[in-house]
Amino acid sequence: HALAACNRPELRASATMIGTSLHTLVQMVDNGLGLTMLPEMALDAGILNGTNVVARPLKSENANREIALVWRKNSPRSEEFRLLAEELRAG
Repeated sequence: HALAACNRPELRASATMIGTSLHTLVQMVDNGLGLTMLPEMALDAGILNGTNVVARPLKSENANREIALVWRKNSPRSEEFRLLAEELRAG
């Protein structure tokens, strides 16, 4: 997500390390292995507590994120998912 947000495709080829969780990403940054993007809710929950990582807000007029809601065709909760999708669209 971070590389896509920066719109720098040439960096993707050299990205050799991948974190599988927000905590892993924070630890990688805390150990000098680069930088990352974190959701504000993770910051609010204290994910940076006990680290030397400094968070700075992303300043971009074009920042966005695409979210998809997917479920099995035969899910018994299809109607609930549709209602959730409507709420997400309205939000």
